[in-house]
Amino acid sequence: MMRLGSGLELPPITRCEAQDGVVKFCLPAGDHDAGPLETESVIIPMRSYRCTDWHTLCVSSQVGCRMACTFCETGRMG
Repeated sequence: MMRLGSGLELPPITRCEAQDGVVKFCLPAGDHDAGPLETESVIIPMRSYRCTDWHTLCVSSQVGCRMACTFCETGRMG
């Protein structure tokens, strides 16, 4: 657990970084009858056709997503 100055605690965050620069991290959000719940986030490096670089952030709440990104569990849920 990480302690914040106001006495709040954050659960440990799982982080994975791929060689292509994609960073995926999960934050536990509590327990549920079917198992622990998590929010999943991915920071994705992007490049335009004009060679402009930026990053995009995908934040999932595990309730489903229609983007269907292949790296994302929520995207596979539909």
